[in-house]
Amino acid sequence: MHKRIWKIASGAMLLTASMLTLAACGNSSANSSKSSTKGKTLQVWTFTTDMKKIINNYYKPMHKNLDYKIKITVVPFENFQTKLDPVLGTKNGPDLIALDASFVKKYVDSGKMADLSQVGIKSASANTTNYVKQVGQDAKGHQVALSWQATPGAYYYRASLAKKYLGVTTPEQMQAKVSTAADFTKTAQEVNQKSNGKIFMTSSICDLFEPMIGARKTPWVVNNKLKIDKSMLDLMDMSKQFVSGKLTQDTTEQSSEYFSGMSSNNIMGYSLPSWGLFYWLQPNAKSSKTGNNTAGDWRVVKGPWSYSWGGTYLGAVKNSPMEHEAAKIAKWVATNPKFQTKWAKDQNDFVSNQSVVKKITPQFTSKFLGGQNQYKQFAESAKDIDGNLLTKYDQTIQKAFVDNALTPYSQGKISKAAALKAFKDTVQNAFPDITVK
Repeated sequence: MHKRIWKIASGAMLLTASMLTLAACGNSSANSSKSSTKGKTLQVWTFTTDMKKIINNYYKPMHKNLDYKIKITVVPFENFQTKLDPVLGTKNGPDLIALDASFVKKYVDSGKMADLSQVGIKSASANTTNYVKQVGQDAKGHQVALSWQATPGAYYYRASLAKKYLGVTTPEQMQAKVSTAADFTKTAQEVNQKSNGKIFMTSSICDLFEPMIGARKTPWVVNNKLKIDKSMLDLMDMSKQFVSGKLTQDTTEQSSEYFSGMSSNNIMGYSLPSWGLFYWLQPNAKSSKTGNNTAGDWRVVKGPWSYSWGGTYLGAVKNSPMEHEAAKIAKWVATNPKFQTKWAKDQNDFVSNQSVVKKITPQFTSKFLGGQNQYKQFAESAKDIDGNLLTKYDQTIQKAFVDNALTPYSQGKISKAAALKAFKDTVQNAFPDITVK
């Protein structure tokens, strides 16, 4: 899955995975591989059930003559790293691992991931969205992880509410109302005023956090020093303005109240990634309590920020018994056009292969989005995303920022200076080797 847990890391889908390749190997190497793998089992560890679906419904049917078994172990997201870390690279560990974007860099930079160049990943990924490749590259530029999806973010809004309170009738008109952070705030105030405070522009301050964390110019850690991008200071001020001005309902992401707003008539919109459409919005558009159904009334625009949220990356474990086979699987899932085309059509997921995106974009329309072509929107948003923003420290640092700075400051509980000090102190305690000023 690509889901980012707001309380934990404020981070994810999300996002995801990769599989075996049809690469043309020479007969001698193929026979050697066959003799060495016969009767063996390739171990896959994942935090998302998507991997079971991909392997069982797509990979195996397209690779019917495998001479080894594939065992898939699904570990709950919150326990995944704790269970993986002690066994990674040992005989008890997996051969292939699925890694969420919120912690993928920890493993990319661990030195324990296999270089996928052994299976020709460089040429195979020529059409892969650039930021996706950046995320999966280690400090030496080796591609050790890759995803079959790209997860650009957007602002999903209610068409009927936009028409009633803003006079907006098209996504183009709505984008003009939210094209900058200042415009977004001004429109939120307009919605509040014209609805007499009944309609909130966002459900949560995470609808500001998620885009702005992805739209930074500077990573959290540069040359072993903590860096606080100016956009994070702007985020604190904007969030406080939204909470104090009642421009947001101020729910907690993934809480029951957060999801119930998707079927109610008091939330103008949500900032969500591409996967947010089918994992969160669609399942929660109809309320079992009220019977209200908002399906068909949603639209999507870029909003003020270009950002990515979540995604699942696949990588093979270096020196594992099935390293080469695992690498081939990762390559296949992340780059195979036939698989990605079928996955996109079956799941409505936004894939990472740009040639596939270009080919299928004209075919896409979504009834849930009132007939809008969401693929066209996501393709534009994905161009400006910077994969180099991610670091191995992100999950811990972003939790510290949310818990110690953003939330208490936005709710008026502490001063900005006190909030930043609490944040820095927490980071320093978590990472004594990082310079914090």
